[in-house]
Amino acid sequence: STVGGEVSFSDFSNAGTSRFFIFGTLGKDGDTFGNTVFHDQASAAHAVFTNMGGTVPKGDGGNTQLYNNATAAFGIFNNYGGVCPEANGGDVAFDGNATGGNGQFYNRVATAKGAFGGVTSFNNNPPFMQGSGAKAGEGYYYNYGASQIEHGGGGHTEFTAKYGSPTAENAHIFNYGSILKDKSTAGHTIFSISPPTEYYPSAGNAVIWNYPGLGKEGAGGFTEFSVYEKGTCLGVPNAGQAVFHNVGASVEGASGGFTSFNGISDAANAKLIAYGGINQGSGGMI
Repeated sequence: STVGGEVSFSDFSNAGTSRFFIFGTLGKDGDTFGNTVFHDQASAAHAVFTNMGGTVPKGDGGNTQLYNNATAAFGIFNNYGGVCPEANGGDVAFDGNATGGNGQFYNRVATAKGAFGGVTSFNNNPPFMQGSGAKAGEGYYYNYGASQIEHGGGGHTEFTAKYGSPTAENAHIFNYGSILKDKSTAGHTIFSISPPTEYYPSAGNAVIWNYPGLGKEGAGGFTEFSVYEKGTCLGVPNAGQAVFHNVGASVEGASGGFTSFNGISDAANAKLIAYGGINQGSGGMI
């Protein structure tokens, strides 16, 4: 195996109040990153995890993974963006039936243009599940956008439903705007599928805030529901019974936060609110 250094928790073990610093790969193979992993009923407890951003082109950042019925509990997770072009950010991955519990997740913007931000993902990795999937719990997820000194990809949360049907459950999600025009540099959350698939994600009962751009022409933070390809599916990405706040901009020329539904995705029973802009800033959008 070429996997990097790893700390593993199994059975009913927990991480206590430890602090972990997890570093990325030094190559492009995507398999040598440092890793902290929770299996079975293991818990992150009150530990603090720092998943560093990638330091080489196409290299991965540090990684924390939760499988089976593991929980993030009250853990704090800092996922930093890549520090050179094409580098990936540090990440937390929930697979199986793992849950975000009451954790705090800070997905930070990449410092380098062309690099990717920190990410928290749900059911993006094996194993295949039978109709269920990972849950965001009652966690807090903060996705940051580009600033004056950080010009890379925005931090993001992904409910990708590749190997199960994840839900945002009762999470609180905050997508912050960018100082740059490119929407990929804003904080964002994506619910997506690529048919054919039997899986699909839902926003559950989450509360999601999409904030405006930070400067003139700055992109707003956003939430996106997407179906990327044609094919058969048992369900589609849907907004569940979530509440979405799309905040208008307060700077002239800046874009408001927005929620978008693409392909055959569904707003379901969600409550979607768009607030007007001020000072000639654009309003929030649906």
